[in-house]
Order: sequence, then structure tokens, then C-alpha cells
Amino acid sequence: MHDDDAEGTIPDGLGRSALPADWGDEVPWDERPNLGLEAERVEEPPSLSATDRWCALEIWTKNRIYQVDITMTCIGVRRRDTGLPDERSECVGARLGGGQLKRGDVAELCHPLPMPGTEAVFELTEGGRKKFLATSLVERVVMRIGVVQVEPPKAEPTWKEITGRSVPPGVLFKPDGR
Repeated sequence: MHDDDAEGTIPDGLGRSALPADWGDEVPWDERPNLGLEAERVEEPPSLSATDRWCALEIWTKNRIYQVDITMTCIGVRRRDTGLPDERSECVGARLGGGQLKRGDVAELCHPLPMPGTEAVFELTEGGRKKFLATSLVERVVMRIGVVQVEPPKAEPTWKEITGRSVPPGVLFKPDGR
């Protein structure tokens, strides 16, 4: 089943959206350039709250951006044209399995992430049954790396700074008990 991005059916092969315009429709895997992953520095800390989920990965297709957390679970889908959440997508809550490329009767699978030119594949369990959802062709895969700036910890205050008097190290009481 497809979580369809495109109008009509999803094309077989690599498709034009993810590859240079001068390439034909049929380009063998071993002749493709390394399209790779992108990394994005994000100047906001990943949430430490149990209720907020950090989007660690974005998978861009023609019409949607799939947001994935560090457990490889889809936590949101946004429409590229508006930036608004796509409430119709079945992928929210599904686990990312990787990518697939169908070429006739053969499918090539990549994991743990899809690559540009493949369909991202999500796995959803409903009523004890597994269901696989495929996107349209992936155009970008962006790893979001959260950067937090912290100051080094300050030195602990001395006993004298706390109490206003100094006590020799190791001596808690005077011999007379005071």
C-alpha cells in the first residue's frame, strides 16, 4: 500500500525527481553517483521531555516531508506546499524500515534508511497484523543534528564560603563534642 504523494501511480524505476535531468529513466544502481545523506545543524536542543519527540530525520518526497524520531518512528508528516501537517497520512506512528526500488520483478532494499531515488518503507502493526506503507520516490534524506551550547560547571563552594568560618579538613567536631 502506498502513502501516495503523487497524482496517480508511483512510477517504476528511479524517476526524474531524484536524478539529474540528463539521465535516462533506466540507470543501474552500480552506475548511480553516491547521492548520500544530508546533515542539518539545528540550534535547538533535542527535547528531554517524555511527551515531546525530537525529529532526528526528515525524508523528503515530491509532496511531503516525513519526520522520524530516534526510534525510527514517524512522528509527523508535513505537506511541502503549505508546511502544514498532513492529517491523512497513515505513516504517523509507523516504524521506518528503509527504502525499496522496484525494477520489474526485482526489488532492491536498503536499510536502515531510504536513499534518494527509492521509496521509503514504513511498517505499521494494526490488530496484530503488519502492514507496509511505501512513499513516492525520496528526493532528500536529512539528518537533523541538535546542537546545545553549555557552560562548564562552576566549582563547588568551599566550606568557608558556605559557613563563613574555616574548618580543618577531616575535622567535624572538637574533642569536647562541640
